[in-house]
Amino acid sequence: MIRKLGSESRIVRGDNGYIDWELVFSQSLLGIKAPPFYKVDDKVLTPKERKLLEENNFGIASIVDFDGILVSPSHNWRKSGEIGVKTLLGFKELLQASDSVLIRTSRFFLPDGLLEKGSVIQRLTRIFRQGVYRFPFIDPTLPLEFNKEAGNKLAIIHKPLLGKDENYFNSLKILCSFENVIVYCFISSEGDRRESIKFLERFPNLASSIVFFDTAHYGL
Repeated sequence: MIRKLGSESRIVRGDNGYIDWELVFSQSLLGIKAPPFYKVDDKVLTPKERKLLEENNFGIASIVDFDGILVSPSHNWRKSGEIGVKTLLGFKELLQASDSVLIRTSRFFLPDGLLEKGSVIQRLTRIFRQGVYRFPFIDPTLPLEFNKEAGNKLAIIHKPLLGKDENYFNSLKILCSFENVIVYCFISSEGDRRESIKFLERFPNLASSIVFFDTAHYGL
């Protein structure tokens, strides 16, 4: 359906169910800018990607779904707070290759003080070894750590569990307004696909500026 609406969708699910970064970089302009630099298959590129590549003057914006891309889907609670080494290394390359990166998440940050020494949360964490960064929580230091690598070009936007994601729509509208920018959206679930289709139906003139990378998780 995404392709019928004038955009492009590429499946980048690896054998282990996680994102295959090599597929991402070899099938997009990200591979041109991501060290160690990849051989990009220009046959799979969209007309806009080819045009930008020929002009050699383009920007890249990436919008990344947190659950399903950077960590296991939230239904896999035991691993929903872990970012694997391969995923982390690939994401760091994405940060280097992109001019701006947005992370979408329905999780919420813990209030200041909850993890201070002696707090109930800290004691329970130590006793049960469960951690507090599994769904529905997110590590409050995450943006700071990533921005050390990204040079302050990363931001986190809230993704509602139900209803239309206005943050997603508004971010896409802004990013797609620049003629020399290609937007890469990393999605993982049926809900993400539905939201993306709604956007394309509402703003068909922006479809050619977006490429979706999908890890093809279903039922979420």
